[in-house]
Amino acid sequence: ASLFQQVTEELTRLAKEAKVDDGFKEGVTLGPMNNKMQWEKVKEIVDDAKKAGAKILAGGEAPEGKGYFYPPTIITEVKEGVRIVDEEQFGPVLPVMPYSSIDEAVDRANSSEYGLGASVWSSDLTRAQEVADRLHAGTVWINKH
Repeated sequence: ASLFQQVTEELTRLAKEAKVDDGFKEGVTLGPMNNKMQWEKVKEIVDDAKKAGAKILAGGEAPEGKGYFYPPTIITEVKEGVRIVDEEQFGPVLPVMPYSSIDEAVDRANSSEYGLGASVWSSDLTRAQEVADRLHAGTVWINKH
């Protein structure tokens, strides 16, 4: 399997294992979203991705019931020009996109009008730091976010 496939499979596994419920309950890993406006925005952005042909690997639908809960959602087969890629959504939704080179990945990340935060993931910490130094973001984390 390609590195992209390995990463998306692991992210999907983690998303599906997450327990979404009242954040004060034992064993819960993700509580509700902050407010209705943000919850609605996340739902709209995910629906937009679906209409654009995105593949939902985990999550993708708000559960029935009370509260602004939204499951961790992993999305592939999206690109620039789709809201989930182009807009800040501040929700538990992660679009995962392959790239051919570090230069391409950095250029794509830096082409966004946003840049509050970014993360670089690698087993080579020296290389990760080199990539992080090239990103135009307020905060860049390495192997965390």
